[in-house]
Amino acid sequence: MKKYIILLGAIRNVGGAQVYTANKLKYMEEKGWEPHAFFFVDGEITINYLLRFKNNYIPELQNEIKFSTAQQVANAVDCISSVVGHADEIVIESTILSLSFWGEYIAEKMNARHIVFILEEELRRITRREAAFFDFKLQRNELVFGSQRRLLQLFRFYYHLKYRKYHQSLLPYCSNVIDYTPAKIPDELLCSHSYKILTIGRLLKPYIGSMFKAIKSFAEKYPQKRFSLIVIGGDADGKLENETKEIFSHLTNIDVYMMGFVFPIPYDLVKIADVAIASSNSVLVSANEGIPTIVVDAYDFKAIGIYGITTNNLLHRTHEPKTPIVDLLDDVLNKKEYPKVLSQHHEQQDLSIYFEPHVKFLEEASKEKAYYNLSKIYTPFFSFRQRLKEKIKRLFRPFYFPVINQFYRFFRSPEEE
Repeated sequence: MKKYIILLGAIRNVGGAQVYTANKLKYMEEKGWEPHAFFFVDGEITINYLLRFKNNYIPELQNEIKFSTAQQVANAVDCISSVVGHADEIVIESTILSLSFWGEYIAEKMNARHIVFILEEELRRITRREAAFFDFKLQRNELVFGSQRRLLQLFRFYYHLKYRKYHQSLLPYCSNVIDYTPAKIPDELLCSHSYKILTIGRLLKPYIGSMFKAIKSFAEKYPQKRFSLIVIGGDADGKLENETKEIFSHLTNIDVYMMGFVFPIPYDLVKIADVAIASSNSVLVSANEGIPTIVVDAYDFKAIGIYGITTNNLLHRTHEPKTPIVDLLDDVLNKKEYPKVLSQHHEQQDLSIYFEPHVKFLEEASKEKAYYNLSKIYTPFFSFRQRLKEKIKRLFRPFYFPVINQFYRFFRSPEEE
């Protein structure tokens, strides 16, 4: 028996990580692996395949392992071990930077292999000691990204040219979200009197605010024309959805349709769009159907270009100029420079096309199990009370005042008394 575990932030709602996880585990299950997913953000699950993992919520994983107590770490390990059980082979895949250290520790305790495939769009700056950990994983073929640029983003100042020979790219496939069965679309959206702007993506993404401001400016620029803004995506509590409506509330020439988290997305809803705006893998959802799709850079929130025509980048620009989103909306809707040409291929592609390279990468990873000594990065599970106690002892060691001793007693646990 072989078991495959993915550690991620959440399986609720719909996002790239959720769709990727469902795709990857579904494929691994078809290959004879028993799938598992563990997460630290609870909530309503939209993707049916992920419902089987609804009880695998582990809140302890939310904090970095270096800030966790020994008991919290033990709870997380025990929870995963009890659910997964024993197997001839266990593989753990971490999809968030902070979970990479959790994954390494849990893998050692479970005698599992550990693969790091970070899906976060924005990566915090790592320390030199953390860079040594990722260097260890890279040289063992246990660290992979979607592109060479992502590897550069992770290591930054600690990047070495030697990493080029180790780097491999895998696609975190998550754009198979279209449902081609006929669907009921609101009659007002089927009317041809308005330009239809489609956007797909979670409202929490940083570029969303700038994108809405650009759409608002475009609608204000052409008050004599009518627009329909179709928003596929939402947030956890609906607050951002209400704020989005408020942005456009004073405009009389634009109607906003907040569709929320939709999975799968009806093809009949996508095909009516005249233009789409997105970032990352959400770009492919509309672009693959022939909708001219504006790609937004996740760093500067400017447009990179029209996907498949003026750019092939999904997340960050390389050589493309920084273009205001308003200008590209003008090019598509008014100047008709990028017409809509609907795709004729209305079928989902076989998952093996995308995930056979994942299996090959797993096979090429080091067969000899080895784990990084996390104490080289930090003293793990060193609680706040212990750190403060040690700091006080070092600070006042030359004096040994009685009052300091009394202060120190305050931080003793009952076991130390």
